[in-house]
Amino acid sequence: MERGLERTNLALRLADIFRSLTSQRLDVAFKTTHEIQRSKADKVVAIEMFHVKSYEETYMLDKSYPTTVRIFHV
Repeated sequence: MERGLERTNLALRLADIFRSLTSQRLDVAFKTTHEIQRSKADKVVAIEMFHVKSYEETYMLDKSYPTTVRIFHV
């Protein structure tokens, strides 16, 4: 039960970081969040969130030409 609470709190913190920061500050926030650095699964989620945020910012700069970017991790 306690582990589930920790995951929920981390998810809420990540969502807060994701919504409020630009991509440069987002990268720094992910690197300084200890829970992310300790867990490979959390790192993967954080990286994917970063990709989505970067794509969103790019789209907001140029809405006239939507592009699809596919990112594959090996």
